Amino acid sequence: MLSRDQPISYFHKLGQDEVWHFNHGQPVTLVELSATGGEHKLTVLGNSMEEVLKGKMIMQYTVPKGTWFGAFFGQAPKRLQKMYYDPTGKDTIGV
Repeated sequence: MLSRDQPISYFHKLGQDEVWHFNHGQPVTLVELSATGGEHKLTVLGNSMEEVLKGKMIMQYTVPKGTWFGAFFGQAPKRLQKMYYDPTGKDTIGV
């Protein structure tokens, strides 16, 4: 869970499914890393009906067991939206 004291959930691998539900406040971005590398998925939780109707934001999401993921307050900057990574830890490159 995110809070003022802990605004970031650092990357970790889930041992079970984790359900995130947005109540109120600023949006939250979930970042999931693919097990095979090179790809990531960003999911924005929030309650802006305009963004929800555009498909850019949702109010609830389940991160599946076995996923490497992290989360932070706010929406992802554009540089993170166009990025891939190397699961060996040797390289992270913005495209």
